[in-house]
Amino acid sequence: MANTASDYSFIINPNCTYSNNSFSVQEYAQQGHCSYHVGGYGCYFTNASQSLQVLNNISDVAAVFTYESSTPYTYLGVPEPQSRQKDYTATTFGMQTMCKPISNECNLNGSSDINFHCSEGLQGVIGAIPFWESVYFTDATMSSNDTSYGVNNPYYFAIVSGQSAGVQSTGLVGNVNDSRVFGILHGGMGFILSCSATLYDIEYDSINGTITRFVTTASNTSIANAWEGPIEWIGGDPGGTCFSKQHQ
Repeated sequence: MANTASDYSFIINPNCTYSNNSFSVQEYAQQGHCSYHVGGYGCYFTNASQSLQVLNNISDVAAVFTYESSTPYTYLGVPEPQSRQKDYTATTFGMQTMCKPISNECNLNGSSDINFHCSEGLQGVIGAIPFWESVYFTDATMSSNDTSYGVNNPYYFAIVSGQSAGVQSTGLVGNVNDSRVFGILHGGMGFILSCSATLYDIEYDSINGTITRFVTTASNTSIANAWEGPIEWIGGDPGGTCFSKQHQ
């Protein structure tokens, strides 16, 4: 939100506007970091205390909301009950994420090896359950997973999951009537999702606590990388920390 005259406004970090905010830029930033720092032992949120408060929904500065429409948007807004004290127009940033199952296309199966091959950029074996891996790409075809020099808007990622489901047979799992969710030989289920996320500049009106106007415009790549970077390099994959990714 950019109107600094309002009681509820805040501005984007000015360091987020001078480059594409990729990992390589953040690693050697000379003018200050944008949304995260690259250190010798890992990556860290910029203004970490506020970031964690927003993530845990306890911030008195910003909160995350969903605007329900034919295509829902998640956006940063004014925390309640402050937002109900006055009518206002605000500018902010939001995101729309869409995912689809691609287990069949990746040849995921319920064998004991649980192999998958989606593309040259996404292949491997689902390991010990529970298993969770998220991989980010420079394009929708998942041909390259080297995002260290930045992503576009939208950006693309995949989720590979193997979870316990308390079953002991292959095929469909429990009540999941979808051939794209696979039973794993010794119990559990596995699936793969292909996803895209688009960042938006948003302007909206709030009247009596209700959104009456909501206008979206695709953000530039600087904003896309400011959002994507912390998700991938800090929290994208349990065990896939910034430090280990630097040394892959």
